[in-house]
Amino acid sequence: MKISKLKIAAISAVFIVSILVYVNTLGNELVRDDKHVIPDNPWITSVKYIPEILTSPVFAFSGDEDVSNQYRPLYHIYLMPGYAISGIKPFGFHLVNIIFHAISAVFVFLTAAALLYGRRREREPQYEEDGGASSGFAAAAAPLAAALLFATHPVNTEAVGWISAISELSFALFYIISLYLFIKSVGKANAAYIFSVLFFFVSACSKETAATLPPLLFFYEMLVRREGLAKAVTRMLPFVGAGVIYLTARVYALKSTIPLTASHAEDLSGFQLLINVPPLIVQYAWKLLYPVRLSFDYAFHPVYSLAEARALLPLLAVIILLAIFYILKRINPGVLFALLLVFMPLLPALYIPALGENTFTERYLYVPAMGFGIFLTLGAVSLKGFVRERCVASFSILKTALPVLALVIICAFSAGTVMRNFTWKTAFTLWQDTVIKSPDSRIARNSYGIELAARGRLIEAASEFRAAILIDPDGARAYNNLGVIYARKGMIREAAIEFEKALRIIPSDEETWDNYNKALIILKMRDEGSAKE
Repeated sequence: MKISKLKIAAISAVFIVSILVYVNTLGNELVRDDKHVIPDNPWITSVKYIPEILTSPVFAFSGDEDVSNQYRPLYHIYLMPGYAISGIKPFGFHLVNIIFHAISAVFVFLTAAALLYGRRREREPQYEEDGGASSGFAAAAAPLAAALLFATHPVNTEAVGWISAISELSFALFYIISLYLFIKSVGKANAAYIFSVLFFFVSACSKETAATLPPLLFFYEMLVRREGLAKAVTRMLPFVGAGVIYLTARVYALKSTIPLTASHAEDLSGFQLLINVPPLIVQYAWKLLYPVRLSFDYAFHPVYSLAEARALLPLLAVIILLAIFYILKRINPGVLFALLLVFMPLLPALYIPALGENTFTERYLYVPAMGFGIFLTLGAVSLKGFVRERCVASFSILKTALPVLALVIICAFSAGTVMRNFTWKTAFTLWQDTVIKSPDSRIARNSYGIELAARGRLIEAASEFRAAILIDPDGARAYNNLGVIYARKGMIREAAIEFEKALRIIPSDEETWDNYNKALIILKMRDEGSAKE
């Protein structure tokens, strides 16, 4: 009974802290895609649209005929409760995001506890605290730390604070639930195992990244439970079947196999795409370890040769990481599995041609942040056991230092998260911050210019659009937006020149054609007026 009460208290603490660090997002406005996905989306207003939702690309509600690479049939269903709470006002949607995050943090606690104190084979050593394995406050402390490290980590602010990132939150929630239930099934085809498969399917229908879960579960069977290859493969078959069902629905909804391309990767060869993977891995790992100068957008500066230090040093870091994998496999498979939970969900984010304009983005670290918290705490518990066997004096110091260090980090993370949430207050504050953090981002410059123009600060807006053009001379939007600024200032001839530049890049852009034709009409009227005089 005592353990049960401690567990309930720990879960309650995790849930409450998860909400408290994000409660200041409830007053935040719609930003970026939110402005399109919520006010202009009939699908979130009624369950009658569910048949369309389940059989269409994720953004088909807009009537856009462009083919989409994304089939996320539950995306709009997750937005429905927010609409039911507050209509198109953002409060309800932010509340839903926070609740998703809080529940995810609870399952991080449960998963960490299952990995630390779950049933294992007799030949596998148990993690033990002073009072014995899984007894008293000591048993709850490590999983609690893992959950709070995740709940408060500042890198999660994009996923939680941005309404449109509900796909990240939802896939992650059902991903961690599926993992937890799989661990609890202890190798049996019981109810926990069946529900693990079902929650994996829900995760896949939330976001495609869920495809990394079956390989992760396979490694759990092989590394932690030490099952044979045949049994591990057999355990994966229902998950493969669920994946096939998802893929069948995806092909039906998208009507074809969609090639994944990205304009920013067109000039990179296959080898160059490969050597850009280690720098991305290091960048993601560094943001987990040192979550400062967070930004909504990061400009992609690819490396083109291994001769560059930017390619060679990250490659060396990845080689060291692989060596750590090998060492952990021999001395502590449980800690290795937690490290795999950090990096395996990142694999889809390393395929540059599929990432569009967001080659690196913080929301992709949401599930890895779960693994990060679990890895740190499992590693700390393992370190304590190692030191206790060799030096009692050092163990006493470590026993006090580790909880203090964890508390300091959690407090620092909490403060960083609360402060970062204010950046997401409005689209203006978000893009203003992004331009400061990522001044070489074309997207940030262009978006900030739009926000400045909306506030009548036309000179500053024009400066941002010119900066965007300097960064990317092939960016049609910046030319169009600069033309709009000129038109608002009465500089119609200059505006027409900018619209014409934009049309050379994207001749089919209807909005730019409309702006261009209006400018030509005004110029014609002016010329006719001058002729009459």
